[in-house]
Amino acid sequence: MPAAAGGSRSRSLSASIQRGASRAPLSGTRNAIQRVHLPLGTTQPGSNQSASLTAVDGPGGSFNLQTPSEGSLDEPIMVGVRCRRSDSIDEYDITQSLSPSQTKKLKLYADQVAEKTGCPREVLHEFVNAGSVFHMLIGLKANSFMKNDELEKGALVDLKELIDSKDFRSALQSRLTACLLSPNLPAYVDDTHTNIVEFIKKHQEVFKIPAALIDDVELLAQLSKIVSDLLSSIRGNLKGKLVSSLVKRMSIMDTAKSLANGIIEVDAAHWNRYAFLRRCLRIFLIGIGDYRAIPLKDLYSTSLIPSLHSDLRIKISNALDCDIDMGVSENDEQRADNTNSNVDHSDEQSPEGDLGATNDHGDNLGEGEHALESGEECEFHENREEEEEEEKEEETGQREPEVDDGGSGFSKRKNGKGPKFTLTKFWNFVDCSLQAIHQAAQKEAGPNYNTSARRVYENAVRNILVEYFQMDLAEFPGSMVVPKLLATSRPQWQTTIQNLLLWN
Repeated sequence: MPAAAGGSRSRSLSASIQRGASRAPLSGTRNAIQRVHLPLGTTQPGSNQSASLTAVDGPGGSFNLQTPSEGSLDEPIMVGVRCRRSDSIDEYDITQSLSPSQTKKLKLYADQVAEKTGCPREVLHEFVNAGSVFHMLIGLKANSFMKNDELEKGALVDLKELIDSKDFRSALQSRLTACLLSPNLPAYVDDTHTNIVEFIKKHQEVFKIPAALIDDVELLAQLSKIVSDLLSSIRGNLKGKLVSSLVKRMSIMDTAKSLANGIIEVDAAHWNRYAFLRRCLRIFLIGIGDYRAIPLKDLYSTSLIPSLHSDLRIKISNALDCDIDMGVSENDEQRADNTNSNVDHSDEQSPEGDLGATNDHGDNLGEGEHALESGEECEFHENREEEEEEEKEEETGQREPEVDDGGSGFSKRKNGKGPKFTLTKFWNFVDCSLQAIHQAAQKEAGPNYNTSARRVYENAVRNILVEYFQMDLAEFPGSMVVPKLLATSRPQWQTTIQNLLLWN
C-alpha cells in the first residue's frame, strides 16, 4: 500500500508540471515584475546568451524564472549597470562657473543666511556671482587680508595713543625710578640707558608694556627716547631730594622714604646705598665749590677724609683754615667709636622688609621739595636743563676719554683740559666712586672674585657701604631711632628689578 500511495503522488506531481508547461505565458504585469527582480549579471530576455527557464508554482499559478548560463557567472558584478556622468567625482570641475539653476539655489540659501545673521543680502549675492569656487576663495583671501590690515592699523593707532598718554609716562616713570633706586644698580649714567632699554624688552610685564610696541621699530625708538628723558628727569629729582635731606639734616631712613616716595619697599640695603649717594654729593659739592644751599663747614666733616684726594684736602684746609692731616687720626678714632656705638642694623634686617616707622618731625617730603632760599632755588633749577642735556650726551657715548691725573677730578688736568667733574657731572662722579668701591672689593677678594671668591667680593662691597651708613647715621641722626625692619614681602616686579637689572 505505501508503495502504491507513493506512486500515486508521483503521477499527480508529474501531471501538474505538464499542465503548467502547457499553460499560456504570464501576463504583461507579471513579466514586468520579472524584469525588475532580474539579478545583476543575468541575461535580459531576448539576448543571445543562453539561459535556462525554471517553472515555479506561485499563489496565483506557475511562472518561469530565467537563470543565467554558467558562462555569464564569470562576468563582473557591475556589468550592465550604467552610472550617470554627473555622479562621477572625476568628471566634476570646480573651476567651472555655476549654472543658472545653481546660482539661483545659492542665492535663495544666501537670503536665508542673511535673514538669520543680519548680513546684507547684497554682500552674499555678490559672493555667489563670483562664479567658480576658486573665484570665491580668492575673494575670501582678499577680504581676510583687508580685515587684518585694518586691525593692524587700528592696533598701531592705539599703541601710538598709549605711548603718548600721560598715564603711560607716569607708570613708566614709576618703574624707572625703582630701577635707579635699586641698591644693586651697577651705574647711574654709564651704559645705564642702553641696559635699561634691553631690560624693558626682556621684562615687558614689569613695565606693563605691550609686546606689539616692542616689535614695532618706530615705536621702540620713541620708547627709547622717552626712557632717556625720564631717566634724566629722575636723576635730577633724586639729586634735589638728596640736597634737601642735607639742608634739613635728615636721617638716612627719612631720606630713603623721601626718595622711595611709596614706589618701592625699602630695606637696609637701600639705606646703605643712599648713604653712599649722600656721601658722594657732599664730596661733589665741595669739589665744585657749590656752597649756595649748604655752607662748606656743614658739608665737611672728618668722616669724609678717607674719601678725599689731596687736592680737595688742601682746598678745604685753605677755606676753613684748619689742618686736615691732623683730623685723619681723630677720624680713625671716631670711626672706631661709630662702629661700637651705632646700631648695627644688619642684625635686624630681613631679606625683604619695610621701614615700619613714620617721620616723627612731620616734614612734607613731597616731590622736589627744597629748604632753599628763593633765589638759590631758582638758580638750582636753572642748571637742571643744562645738566640733563649733558647727561644725555653721556648716555649716547659722547664721553671724554678717562685721564688719570692722580687727583680728584675737580681740578685742572695735566693735559690742559678743564676739570673732569663739573656742575652737571654729579652722577658721573657717583659712577666713578662706585667703580672704585668695586675695585677695592675685587682686590680684597683676589683674582677669583667673580667665581669661587664671589661671596668674599660681595661681602667686601657690602661692608664698605655699611661703614658709610654708620658714619652718615652718626652725623645725621635725625629725630627718630633706627626702625626695626618688618618682614614684609616685596612686590615681584621690584624683586625682578633688583636681582636682574645687572651688567658688568
